[in-house]
Order: sequence, then C-alpha cells, then structure tokens
Amino acid sequence: MDPLSRSALARGRGLLRPMGWLALATVVGLSLHAPVAEAQPELTRAFAFGSRLLSCPTYNDPGTSYTIVYQGTAADLEYSAARGWGYDVVDPGATGYARLGPFDDTANSRDAFEDSCPEEIYDSFIGAKEFSAPCANDPAPSDDPCLPPEGIIFRVDLPNGLYRFAAAAGEAQNLHTSRILVEDGGAGPPEDIGPNHVVLVNNHDQAVHGAGVFARVGFDGFIPPPASGPGFVNMDENGLATGGEPSSPTLQVTQGYLRLHQLKGRTIGTDPNGGDMVIFEIWRVSDSFHAVSWGSTWKYRLGTEEASSPDTTAWSTISFDDSGWGEGPAPFGYGDPPYGTDISLLDPPMSNNFTSIFLRHRFELADPSAINQLDAHVDFDDGFVVWINGVEVLAVNVPSDRPIAFDA
Repeated sequence: MDPLSRSALARGRGLLRPMGWLALATVVGLSLHAPVAEAQPELTRAFAFGSRLLSCPTYNDPGTSYTIVYQGTAADLEYSAARGWGYDVVDPGATGYARLGPFDDTANSRDAFEDSCPEEIYDSFIGAKEFSAPCANDPAPSDDPCLPPEGIIFRVDLPNGLYRFAAAAGEAQNLHTSRILVEDGGAGPPEDIGPNHVVLVNNHDQAVHGAGVFARVGFDGFIPPPASGPGFVNMDENGLATGGEPSSPTLQVTQGYLRLHQLKGRTIGTDPNGGDMVIFEIWRVSDSFHAVSWGSTWKYRLGTEEASSPDTTAWSTISFDDSGWGEGPAPFGYGDPPYGTDISLLDPPMSNNFTSIFLRHRFELADPSAINQLDAHVDFDDGFVVWINGVEVLAVNVPSDRPIAFDA
C-alpha cells in the first residue's frame, strides 16, 4: 500500500459545513483531522466546588483564580449557556435540587483545615446522595463500576480539542466514595453516557483511604494545589490508584462541551454518599481532533457500475440517499491483512470483478469556523479521489478527466 499524508486539503468555510458527507473511491483507509499544535498545556477552565466564596489561585497558573461553583440555591447551579457551565437538569418535571438528580442539597462546609488558600478549598465540596441503591464492596473491594451509574452531571462549554485534567475528589470529614468520568458532549442521565469518555477516578473509597484523603488527578506536574492537612492518592491514566505520579487520561472534545459525571462508587463502609468534587481544572494540550477516525464505519458500494445515474457525481453530495449501500469498518482492502472490511470476501469479491469502490462517511463539526485546515492520512492502492459535500478536494494517481468513470 502507498501511505500518504496530505495537508491543507480544505481551507476556509466554503468546504466545511456543520454536517458533511465524505466520499471516496478506490481508497483502502483514511483518517481526517485538524493538525496538532505543539504547545504548552493551556488552562482553559478551573473550578472549585462548594459553599464558600473563595478567591484562590490555581497551582500551575497562579495568575488564574478558581471559578467558584457556589452552592447557594439549586437554580444558581443549573447549567447556563450565558456563563458556559453548570449542572445538567436530568429531571425537568422535578423541583429544586431534584431537577439535577440525586444532588446533595446540604451546603457542605467543613472545618478540618486552615482557613486560608489553598487548604480552605478542601473543606468544601459538591456531591451526590440518596442513590436508589447502595453499591457495596462485599466481601472485598472491587474496581468494577456500579451499574446502573447514578450521580450528577456538571457541564462545561469549551472549544473542541484535546484536553487533560487536574482534579481533586473526596470529602474532608466523612467516608464517601467517588467515581468521576468526563464525557465528550452527551445528553441525558449518567446511564446514557456515550462511548467517548474517560475515567478520572475509577473508585475512591474513603472507607479505605480515610477522611480528608482525596483522589488526585493530574499530569506532568500539573496538579491541584498541594496543601498542609489534606492527604492525596494519585490516579493513573485509568483512574486507578498509583504509587507513581498522577497521569490524567486525554479526552478529545468534538461537541463544543464536556460533561463531568460525579457518580456513586463501591464502598466497604456504611456511608453511601459520594461523587464529591472539590477541584476540576481543564487543560488544553492540543488543537487537534479527529473528524474521521481510522477504523470508523463507512457506507460502501462496489465499483461494478456508476454509484449514481444519470448524474454520476450525485453520490458524492450531502443529499444523496445511500440507505441501500453496504456498511463496514475501515480500512477496506484485500491481500495484506488485517482489514476492517476485507473486500475479497464481498459478493462479488473485488479481484477480477471490479477495480474501484465507492465509500461515504458522515461527520459533524460543532464549529466549522474554528477549522482552517484538515489533514488527510490515506493508505491506498493504486489511487483515490476525495470529495467533501460534493466538492473534490484531493486526488492522487487518477485520470484528469472529470467526471471520473467508475472503471477508470
């Protein structure tokens, strides 16, 4: 196969629409993404949760103070598009805190640590309680999540890109248990969480670690503020306790917002409450995201005839009906496995029957105006053409005549 990386295949807003069809012929595999920015991590948002109106700087960016997610009233905490953050309403028919799920409606303020920054931050939190059922660890602790997941969801609007996190989860005086996930976009209660999510804290059971001992999420020295008094258990890239340095997972945000799931966990103790957030920092580590990932599912049509007639270009447009096409994972090919879709096994097989294959894939951009370049990484033999929304943007090793014939 001939691997190809080609930049700047589409510039400006003319080729990029909020919804698009990517159409190709005679291509084995393709991924499409915005280029990676080689830069220092940038603090995008920083939150401290609880019932204290503090003014405390972050540890790694002292010029930035925490935005306080202040537990005044339930209405104060609900998501607001104007400010770009807040708790999702999961039960619109309810009133008060019940609109936000199993929310701990107590203004939790402790007196375990000094009343100065940063110690004072750890004396307050926002969490969940009164779950429909406890999640016990019996007879021994387990890393398995509680199912179905229950908890509350904090939404933050932010630009698409790659992000890592610094966070602290836990409680200063009680033995709560917390499971913390971050999801790319999404909607609905925690049981509807989508596949694009990462686990910051898999299961932090303070009945094991002790009151005032917090799960610490961070990466490369970017951590929540060290403090005198609180204890910390570092989390690895899977949200599990580690004796090494914390290593946050990376989340690719593609929907213009993320959702922080504060969930119940498993405990060997008797206190069922948890999902406690103290600090949540969002660090942008790259401007890159995949619009089309390698291995994604495509619609396909074998090149035994034109894909559309009488207009042989209609198949490459956004409005074309491909409901009758086959469907399979990329890459497509035969001879040199492995392939997502082995076209030697199709009916008819490619060898000696046809010389091209038509592929279509739908992708969405939440903010097309923010994208000024796309890169295509293609593995192919012997040539290919790429269209976006009916506009040809890239062609390699194909005849110059247009429209190009299916058997060219």
